[in-house]
Amino acid sequence: MGRLQPAPDNRLFVFYYVSGSDAAGKGVSENRIMELLSDGTAGQAVKVPLKDPLTSYFTATVRGGSPPSKAIELLGTRAGRPGTLSYARVRLW
Repeated sequence: MGRLQPAPDNRLFVFYYVSGSDAAGKGVSENRIMELLSDGTAGQAVKVPLKDPLTSYFTATVRGGSPPSKAIELLGTRAGRPGTLSYARVRLW
């Protein structure tokens, strides 16, 4: 599941959760952020260094009345901690 975050300078980012195995068979469970560029291509994905990644989450969105921001505010559940709500604020730059 990914969530879009518009920035004040009209850039657009997506925050998402990745799980599974990498090419070496090692388990992966992490959040990433990627910029969606104005030409329609995707920028470089960057791992978000949360202690426990958020697997399901809500964001403060423009559609919900929040202004575009240089930060993504998240409320959701973390991997390995079902039934616990957690908050994270991630600065884009």
